[in-house]
Order: sequence, then structure tokens, then C-alpha cells
Amino acid sequence: MSPILSEEERDAPGEQCTDAGTHIPRSPQAQHSAGPRERPILFSGPMVRALLAGTKTQTRRIVKPRSPVSLFAVEADGSPMWTDGYILDPGNADWRMRDNPYGQPDDSLWVKETWKPHSIYAHLKPSEIPDSKVFYAADEGYAPSNTKWWPSLFMQRRFSRLTLKITEVRVERLQDISEEDALAEGIQRYSDGFHWEPNAGWPGEPAGMESARLVGRTAAQAYMGLWEDINGRESLDANPWVWAVSFERVTPHVAPNQSQEGL
Repeated sequence: MSPILSEEERDAPGEQCTDAGTHIPRSPQAQHSAGPRERPILFSGPMVRALLAGTKTQTRRIVKPRSPVSLFAVEADGSPMWTDGYILDPGNADWRMRDNPYGQPDDSLWVKETWKPHSIYAHLKPSEIPDSKVFYAADEGYAPSNTKWWPSLFMQRRFSRLTLKITEVRVERLQDISEEDALAEGIQRYSDGFHWEPNAGWPGEPAGMESARLVGRTAAQAYMGLWEDINGRESLDANPWVWAVSFERVTPHVAPNQSQEGL
């Protein structure tokens, strides 16, 4: 199964280098002084379909300490250095957001997804492929069979078809997700309960399998089930800190030789 919620671990925000050669991530606050910025973000096929359908306007990504002194740092035994109450104290908002790699409201995220070029460019590296029609794994329909799918990590900006404008960034524990936010994450209500896509199953699995494994009585419960299914029970039980990034889809970026139709 392709990862859905863990792809963010490969995102690479900008860094700055000290005289000693130590790389320290620039905070979004410092970067934002120059105006709104644009960063890449990875999404898997089911998430891309939800973005295109307009049913997903939020994403959760695990918080990772990035600044030299972080509120999310842990002791040698893995226990947190700071209490939840202290981390969420309004007076610590600026300190808390130093570890935020996604940006601030009005910044943009361009979506990277699994893709492939036309077969005549199969021999080229992604950076060498000229502006041309590309195919997306999230879509149904024709795609050349004699070329390989490139992981989303290798997508070039010019081939991206989706841009998201950030409206809010919050920090919270995974299991604190509200019913409203679970729906914003793309969970929907169907006749058999709450889950992702309507009984489509996962690649290589029978239709209906998704509903059987991931259905929930509430949207929040369904989201927890999805998280566990993708990241494992240990991750769910750990109840990690997550960035809750809300966004709105702007007019889709039209990749070379791509029309607005079907986006």
C-alpha cells in the first residue's frame, strides 16, 4: 500500500547554514518577512483525489523538532521535556511555531504526487523532461504502460497541477481531532458509516475492503482508523503532536499541455 499520511517525512523546507556549517531550519516567521512563500508538499493518490474533489481542506503532519531549542524536544528516555499545557500556552506561540516547516496563512503549498511522462521521455531524468503532457497515478484512464511511475518526491514544480493556499496552522495532539476537522481531512459519510472513498478498496485489494477495515461510527473515529491503518497502532497510541494545516485550493495550476478539464 502506498503511504498516505507519512509522506510528509520527506518534505524539505528551506534551511540556513551557520558559519560552523550547522544547518538550522529557517522559521516560517523569519521567511515570511519577505512576503508569502511557496513550498512543496507530498500527497498520495487517495488524498489527491480528495483535493481535486474539494472534500479535503486540511492535512495533519507529525511534528518534528527542527530548531536548536524546541518545545517538542524529548529527554534521552523519550519522555517530553515540556508539558502539554506549557507547549500550548498562548505566550509560547512564537516559540512553538519555530518548528513549523509548512508556512503561515497566505503561504502556498504546491502538491507533489506520483506521475509519469510520455513514453518518448522514458529514458530521461525528471529534471531533463521537457514541458510536455504528464500522467498522474491518482487519475483513472490511459497512461503509457512502457514508462515507470515516478514517486511524488521527484515531481518538478512545472508538472504540479494543484496549489493550496494556507489559511491556518495549528499544533495539537493527534487524537484531539474534532468531528469537523475529521470531515475537513476528507472523511465522508456513506450509507455504511464514515470513511474515505466509497468502497473503492486499496490498490490490489477487492472493492469493499476499505469500508470493512476503515469504517467508523463518527468521522473522528474513521480518521483514527485510517491513521492506524497507515502508520500503525504504535503511532496512534503515541498520540503524537501534529501540525493541523488548513488550506483552500486555488485555481489549479495547469501543467504543460494539460487543460483545465479533468483537474
